[in-house]
Amino acid sequence: MGSAVSVEDTFHSVLEREFNHESASTRYEFINFGVENYGLGEMMGTIHHKAMRYDPDMILFVMTGFTPEIRWEPHEKPFVPLTHENTGWTSYVALKLKGLLGINRGQSANKQELRDTVRRGEWGLYFKQVQQAFDELAALSDASGIPIAAAWLRLNKTTTSSTEKLGHLFLQRAAEKNITGVVVDLESYLKLGEPVHKLLVNRSEKHPNSYGHKLIATQLREKIFSDGAPTIPAP
Repeated sequence: MGSAVSVEDTFHSVLEREFNHESASTRYEFINFGVENYGLGEMMGTIHHKAMRYDPDMILFVMTGFTPEIRWEPHEKPFVPLTHENTGWTSYVALKLKGLLGINRGQSANKQELRDTVRRGEWGLYFKQVQQAFDELAALSDASGIPIAAAWLRLNKTTTSSTEKLGHLFLQRAAEKNITGVVVDLESYLKLGEPVHKLLVNRSEKHPNSYGHKLIATQLREKIFSDGAPTIPAP
């Protein structure tokens, strides 16, 4: 997920500060390996080839509804960026105009130019990739003994049938694989009548602002870092 805020304001930095502030005997370190436009395949590759080198006490796997849209390519296939086309339409100003006109609403500025994505009508592949990720996460946890938690970040509570299905599949698959799965719904923290863009950088940059990241950290602590969850010791 793109950040658009300083590293100090991201949810993993907030968690690190809070845990260390509350703990007198244990030093906590959260290492973020997230990269914009990474799909589930790249995330799993990063865990296997980078994160495991740090001998982690726990792995927190965080995705958004966009993450499974990126096509999971075979490991042996080299990455070749797609050719930029119609670059005049990739600015945020142009995207805002397209949104007002109802054209490709919600499309990110560089989504189609950088990655090959799941096309309309391929929702079966979309959900299959989510299942594949949980299969690999469970196998990794079983082999290493490292507990894994997975979180799906959702900004807007107003969802389509597809996103509702994703949320159900996400939690169901996590339970089947003995992985702590949670849905982080930021809008649920807003008071009645407050606009969702209060949680965003601005109306065009739809990533969480520092307030949004703080709420992500709060929900993760409530839903994952608590007694009874397969997690690192709470401070």
